[in-house]
Amino acid sequence: MQKSGSNRKKTPRNENKRGGAAKIQRQDAAKYLPNDMDPGEAELLLAWGSYLEERYPNPDRIDCPGTELLKKIAGAPKDFHDRKVLDHVARCAPCANEMRELLFAARRPAN
Repeated sequence: MQKSGSNRKKTPRNENKRGGAAKIQRQDAAKYLPNDMDPGEAELLLAWGSYLEERYPNPDRIDCPGTELLKKIAGAPKDFHDRKVLDHVARCAPCANEMRELLFAARRPAN
């Protein structure tokens, strides 16, 4: 009896066509995480970011809400309740990256 399956060598997810790009992006993303996270929380968020980059890259920014709306959300995240926009940001790598940077900027003390 023959086993089913492929004889192709599987490529690990982080060794795709982009080479080491995923690792560099994780390191860049880590600097935008808050310092007061629970154990394991940072790893979870970084893994989600890597997943978005691979699964939902959206290089043409299709249906993205735009920087001004993302700034509004970052300024008062608990006051924004548009589920369609929030779902998009959670599933769009460029929006998630921009939101992470905006949230980081909003947390930094003004000089």
